[in-house]
Amino acid sequence: MQNLTSSGTEVLTEEQLKQLPKEEKLELGRQVSELIATHRETMLQYTVRQVEEIINDGRAIVVVDSSQTLCAFAQLSPWCDQNGKAKAIEFRSWISNRNGAGLLTLQGAIALNQKKYPSIPMYAVIEEKNIRAQQIVIRVGAKEVPMPDCMKVVLKAGDQPAPIRTYHII
Repeated sequence: MQNLTSSGTEVLTEEQLKQLPKEEKLELGRQVSELIATHRETMLQYTVRQVEEIINDGRAIVVVDSSQTLCAFAQLSPWCDQNGKAKAIEFRSWISNRNGAGLLTLQGAIALNQKKYPSIPMYAVIEEKNIRAQQIVIRVGAKEVPMPDCMKVVLKAGDQPAPIRTYHII
């Protein structure tokens, strides 16, 4: 994957992320965990070690500025059938603290998905009230679709998920 850049920020490639020393991966994990913690009510929370694992698995999309400070993060998450075969890839944990970094993160995710999972469709599940995120995925050509069966999860009684929209990205 070639480096994607915009306005002083860049997407770190899978190779760049894997080559980072453990301490730098843990620092990125700390920054991601802190940023996601600002949205406890709507986002799954990840520990520093879980973020490090996502990086080591080659599923992370990380955007940094010239001082290597986190600007945005997301991950690709396979949804598998009973046999463990990936049927869909979810673009998830998408968060940005810099204007323009969200689009760059999505572009990095598309490139990573095409490299790692070229024949598997990629989707984003976005809260209905998150208009900005919906605009970004539509900008790259995503279409709203029903959620694929393989991505539907059984909720426990009493769970009240926020209204969501599902977009087929590629």
